[in-house]
Amino acid sequence: TIIDEKDKLLDTANDKLHNATVVVADLEAQLDESADKVNTLEQQIQSHTILGNILQQELQTATQLAMCIHEALHLPSDNNGQTSAAGGAAPSSDANNPNADYGSDA
Repeated sequence: TIIDEKDKLLDTANDKLHNATVVVADLEAQLDESADKVNTLEQQIQSHTILGNILQQELQTATQLAMCIHEALHLPSDNNGQTSAAGGAAPSSDANNPNADYGSDA
């Protein structure tokens, strides 16, 4: 009958609506999961950016230190082997040290 046919079509429509609702709920759950992953990745990017900045500062410091060491190694020295740079007394040469131990037992 026509009523039975209508009921059958209505049941089919309800089944399809239910299936669509399940699919939408699953897609929403996947979207939430993806959003969480995106947030995690954004936090990791921020952390890596901060670490990159720290490493860059450390590299600059190390480069400056290397330049200072290089300059110190190439400073001119006087006749006693002492550097002429300011900043503290250089150790005196053993040639000028009457108490220097030259390995003799005398």
